[in-house]
Amino acid sequence: NGIGNGKHHTLHHVKLVLNDQDGQTEDGAVGGDQRQEYTKRLEKGRVAFRAFFREEPRGFVPPAWLFNDHLLPHLKRQNFYYTEDHSNIYLLKRGTALQAPVITWATRTPLRKFTSQIGCPLLARLWSGREYLRIAVHPFDFDHPGTIRSIDKVIKSVLSQRQTIPYKNLPLL
Repeated sequence: NGIGNGKHHTLHHVKLVLNDQDGQTEDGAVGGDQRQEYTKRLEKGRVAFRAFFREEPRGFVPPAWLFNDHLLPHLKRQNFYYTEDHSNIYLLKRGTALQAPVITWATRTPLRKFTSQIGCPLLARLWSGREYLRIAVHPFDFDHPGTIRSIDKVIKSVLSQRQTIPYKNLPLL
């Protein structure tokens, strides 16, 4: 499968995320009632995931506002195998992390959209030597023709130099 032999990989997966910030304290900590609410939401997400994909989700990709020191142990208790942030993939069962930066576009404001269209191709070149590289796109990215062109160019460029692997084939997962 090419893992660990020095080849470069682009990772792919399906995201299961929470939709809002309900239950989050000011510092991002999750209290007892909030933990129960998150557990319920994660289970509802698992049910939907299983119904659609006919398999159990292995990972949870949180919105940036939810990622904090309390998240990793909570996800491990919920038997998720991995989670991620902008720089790493956290292998929860092993307690380790793989460096795997992510290229992602932002389209919420004209400035973010403009800087993404310039910055994402630069990040693809800058991180071309990394063993693992992730590319993330969001549904609203496809409302912007310039962003679509940028995504297309970056994906084609990255895939011309790398092979894709599913998260389930990560080492130590």
